[in-house]
Amino acid sequence: MKNKKTAPGRLTIKKILARIGISLLAAILFAVGAVYITVFLVANGPSPTMRNMLVRSAEQASATKWVPGLFLNKELVAEIVGQGLESDNIDISDLISLAPKVYEADKPGEAGDPWENAPNGIRMEIYKGSTFKGYALLIRDPSRVYTMKSKNTFAAGAYGDVIFDAVERTGAVCAINGGAFWDPEGTSHGGQPLGLTYSNGTCIWSDGMGYPFIGFDKNDTLIVKSGISRAEAEELGIRDGVSFPNAVLIDNADGVVTAHYSNSNTALAQRTAIGQTADGTVIFFVTEGRSATYPGANRNDVINAMLSYGAVTAGMLDGGSSCMMYYPGYAEAYGLDTSNFDQYQNMGLVNTYRAFVPPRHIPTFFGVAPVE
Repeated sequence: MKNKKTAPGRLTIKKILARIGISLLAAILFAVGAVYITVFLVANGPSPTMRNMLVRSAEQASATKWVPGLFLNKELVAEIVGQGLESDNIDISDLISLAPKVYEADKPGEAGDPWENAPNGIRMEIYKGSTFKGYALLIRDPSRVYTMKSKNTFAAGAYGDVIFDAVERTGAVCAINGGAFWDPEGTSHGGQPLGLTYSNGTCIWSDGMGYPFIGFDKNDTLIVKSGISRAEAEELGIRDGVSFPNAVLIDNADGVVTAHYSNSNTALAQRTAIGQTADGTVIFFVTEGRSATYPGANRNDVINAMLSYGAVTAGMLDGGSSCMMYYPGYAEAYGLDTSNFDQYQNMGLVNTYRAFVPPRHIPTFFGVAPVE
């Protein structure tokens, strides 16, 4: 029997798949090229406002900090990120009486003690801004808030923890993502922090870079500093904390509360922040972002949200794809409707996770220890 030969010009499955593959590759290369050209034109074109907004948006997360460097020199990026900061002093007596803008979660004990029936000593609130939706966890006892670190060492190339695993491993009640980490091209394993990291009264990482610092001293007071050395941290009696660039949102010196606004920083992003009120209550705050309904919050939005909760100190933490608030069992505890929850929210993530990758490995978190 003679072997059958493919007729000239006849398409085989192999040829079809090869052509499909070539077409897909060409489409991907075209899309990448189009994006690159578009970003290049925006970065170097006639609109500094658009350029500056994109640069500041990229600077909000460790995963995208490297992008502006593809198109602009380091000096210009630093100038764009740092310009436009303004200060506004606030009367601390006004802050004490402020209430959150919007309450949607249950308010246990509203008629009397607001903490009377708060599960785990934590109140949960939902805050709505014009371009974002935020979630706040109010933790009554600041001594319970501490720095959680990944299980691996902070060696280069080491993996950080996903927030779900970190909470389960440490037994924390809830947590938010922490400080900046080494991620020059958005591809690191999230295992090495930047700046200073303190946990349980001990400095567990210091690279000498002098980044802004957000942390608690041994009197359970939240301290935010625009730059701090390890020696200065020791003098302040720091027990737990992390670093993040441009972190200082609100500080408090001798009873003078100052909000550090930036009217030129209009970048909308997913944000994470931590603050403290005059009575010691700690505020964990995250926002939604990267959607048509909620594109995100800018720096001033976060400051205003913190002030609405009465924060006298507050600092920005890592954002973007690192932005996560995890509280297992919160929906049941606060009687929330779960019908529209996604897979991560069903696991206990409070905010909607929006990124092109699964929840990231990161080196540090702020967690809340169980009630003793």
